[in-house]
Amino acid sequence: SQIGLVNDKLVLLGQNIAQKEQEIREKSIEIEVSYTLFKKRMRASYLSGETSSLGLLLGVDSFYDFLSRSVILARISRWDEAVIDGLVADKQAIEQAKAAIEEDRAQVEEAKAQLNQLTASLNTQLSQTQQQLQDLTALQEQFNADKAAMQAEMNALQAEIDDIYAHLDSMGEYVGGDFGWPSPRYYNITSYYGWRFNGSDYH
Repeated sequence: SQIGLVNDKLVLLGQNIAQKEQEIREKSIEIEVSYTLFKKRMRASYLSGETSSLGLLLGVDSFYDFLSRSVILARISRWDEAVIDGLVADKQAIEQAKAAIEEDRAQVEEAKAQLNQLTASLNTQLSQTQQQLQDLTALQEQFNADKAAMQAEMNALQAEIDDIYAHLDSMGEYVGGDFGWPSPRYYNITSYYGWRFNGSDYH
């Protein structure tokens, strides 16, 4: 789940980087177009011989012509300023986009390092789990082998007991009285009558 989240983060960062790069390309085209227009405007201004306000005042025939030319020059000046402001704004936008790309790329490297760490941790856990499963399998096989050996031993003991009973039966019938303990001075019952060993054997 953690690896999936990191992969999703890498995809999102990649999309952000691609989007910012597209914005930079578009802004670069806008800057080129605006700058070309601005250069044409400066060339036209130079060729037309636009003068200062004093030269304009001295070169007109009437005050009305002076006002008309002043309005035109003011509009041109505002247009020039707008073009320059647009160029500056576009340049700042490109710088911000580049900074965002660098930040995203740093996060990409960080996410890749985190992904490698998570993958290595997962592989270690998988290896440990596989080793534990192998150990459990070995223990199960050993248990089955011990159980089979114990069952064979119990079968042999049961055969000896059957032989003893058969021998006792040949000695005659029981006519009454108390039984004595099979072994002198030993009065501990190690296994009672009935099921034992978690229900795997009936004694």
